[in-house]
Amino acid sequence: MKKVIGVFAALCVMAGSVFARGAYDGDIQLHLGVGLDSAAMEKSESFTGYTAKVNTEVSSITFDFDLSTWHLFNFNDVFGLGFVVGFNGGIGGTTKMAWKSSDSLGNTVSGQMKEKDLFLAAHFNGIIGPAVGINLGNVVKFDIGLGLAYGFGMFSSEYLDEGGDGYSRTTDMYIIGGVGFGAEVQAKFVPNSPVSPVIGYRFAVIPTKSYTKNFEKYDVDSVAYVNNEIYVGISFNW
Repeated sequence: MKKVIGVFAALCVMAGSVFARGAYDGDIQLHLGVGLDSAAMEKSESFTGYTAKVNTEVSSITFDFDLSTWHLFNFNDVFGLGFVVGFNGGIGGTTKMAWKSSDSLGNTVSGQMKEKDLFLAAHFNGIIGPAVGINLGNVVKFDIGLGLAYGFGMFSSEYLDEGGDGYSRTTDMYIIGGVGFGAEVQAKFVPNSPVSPVIGYRFAVIPTKSYTKNFEKYDVDSVAYVNNEIYVGISFNW
């Protein structure tokens, strides 16, 4: 992670060194999109005479709202360099919650929640980092951003659980998050206009070694949380 932060800082310094060399393009953008989140968790344990491993996978689909701002300083009429800052939030439903347990003796057990028991999902993510712009006149401009990604995803299920007093409704909620890396690519049409339509794609990958279930922290060997989003929106340019 220290290396990632170092590279990010160096790229930002490079971006700053060209700020005074050309015209400035800035904007504020509002997006609506569809998010596809997933996470894979792995936990291994050693016992007398054998080892066991549990893999858990969750996924979701969400309706997203974004706010982002791009700031680019141009070398010439085509290329620009600067930075992007963006925030992305979404709410929807969990689409998968499955697990598989295996051991060194060859035993395997797997299962997953029924579709009717899958419940709410949500996320909040952000990205900050250097960006490149490629301007093709007043027809379309392509912007590419790379940098640090941060945030979390929430996945949940709700099901009937049999206890001593009969059945009760139980909710399990997983929250996975941290800091990783992300990227964003977009096309801005008629970019020299005060208002432009945009379409784009962004993703974030956040590796960690823990998650929370019902607000209790669990340490595991590895967790990979991935956020994908396709969006359309409006850019207010200056």
